[in-house]
Amino acid sequence: MADMSRRELLKLLGAGVGGAVILQINQKVELPILTKPNCYVALYNETKEVACNGYARASANLVLASDELLLINENTIEFGKATGAWGTVTRFALFIDPGHEIARGWFVPTKTICRGDLIEIDPGNLQVEID
Repeated sequence: MADMSRRELLKLLGAGVGGAVILQINQKVELPILTKPNCYVALYNETKEVACNGYARASANLVLASDELLLINENTIEFGKATGAWGTVTRFALFIDPGHEIARGWFVPTKTICRGDLIEIDPGNLQVEID
């Protein structure tokens, strides 16, 4: 296990080894270096994660942009169809196994999720700055 800085971890997520964002977390995470960790996106209503009506965190494949200063989602991130109202989604967080939050950001504009809405983030629309 290696002790990695957030910058090193974010680069690993985008390296393929094995809305706009403001990063807020400076922490170290222990991970095996030989494999790319799984990354998940969680949606939030202000301070609480959405927790009802068909919601589940979505898997995300982040890749490093050519300038190595930005991670972007390579594929569509799919949360599925809301089976009930989720309220107004204002922000998101990125998690890696086994549930370590590594970054968070805000959606501009926010989105009110109603029953039947299909929630997806198109390729390239989730961007994480590596500072």
